[in-house]
Amino acid sequence: MACVVAAASFGTGAFGQVMWTENFDSYTAGSGLFGQGGWTAWDDDITWDSLVSDAQSNSPKNSVDINGNSDTVYRFDDNLGTIDCGQWTLTAMQFVPTDLAGESYFILLNEYLPGGPYNWSTQVHFDSVSQTVIADFSGETLPLVTGQWVPIQVDIDLQADTQTFTYNGTVLYSATWTDQVSGGGQLQIQAMDLFANGATSIFYDDFKLEKTGNGGCVAPDCLTVSVDRLIGGLSSTFTIDDPNGSNSVVALVYGFQSGQTNVNGQFGYCASFGIKGVSQDKLICQGKLSAGQKTCKQPIPGFAIGKRVLFQAAMRDTCPDTCMSNVLDMVVQ
Repeated sequence: MACVVAAASFGTGAFGQVMWTENFDSYTAGSGLFGQGGWTAWDDDITWDSLVSDAQSNSPKNSVDINGNSDTVYRFDDNLGTIDCGQWTLTAMQFVPTDLAGESYFILLNEYLPGGPYNWSTQVHFDSVSQTVIADFSGETLPLVTGQWVPIQVDIDLQADTQTFTYNGTVLYSATWTDQVSGGGQLQIQAMDLFANGATSIFYDDFKLEKTGNGGCVAPDCLTVSVDRLIGGLSSTFTIDDPNGSNSVVALVYGFQSGQTNVNGQFGYCASFGIKGVSQDKLICQGKLSAGQKTCKQPIPGFAIGKRVLFQAAMRDTCPDTCMSNVLDMVVQ
């Protein structure tokens, strides 16, 4: 397990938008986090799983307990799509018990795939012996706060290639995103790693990832959408294509009347679809493109026979109107 970088090894869219939150309250206390809510473990190895806990929580009722073998990973690219431009803020609440023993790590990676390659951007550890918070490789420190919940914040500017790590309201360090730890990284936010390194429990709660600026993002080319048939009582196959061949997250929306409306940020889709009366329950076929294409089968209910239905695809977090497909205006047969 190579979850901490060894020091000897190295010399598009709207902003103000919350893209991801996690409070662990929808999971059962005592259950493994692996496979829930998009969480995994280092190299997708369940050996390094962490447990949901109700022993501590910042917001009722659960948190995640990072201890012992814990090496828990959340892949932003896999769950949210490619993040390679703009300004972002990641926040979390952390509780360090007064009897912490060992060194525990908070890590962000600009490149992560199970089995490699890996490239670290952020590596901060919490040390029970020195009672300090330490920025690895640059050496800045702050006093460790124990016995209470404290905020962690990382502000990342992918256009300027900068990051600022703030602990309990005080800046620990400001540095580049691509060179702070591994060096030679890429301008992407791909994964977060909570690594216990054999230490006793540290608890995390109330994660949030927010897009705070759009600088450096170029509006993507629009999508196309097609359907093989539209017959009530059968399943239709929809195909969404991106001419750029991206792996972005997309969704299909449907409505029953023409007109201008907006999905209002539901699940991150806030483009205007030109379909009246659209709400979050009319978003279907959500997921990542694979080499620029996504297909999905959608059952067409029998009661829709004879009804006019409009379909349109949109790329997540491209607001407003910057990456939508053509509109399919059809009558169910």
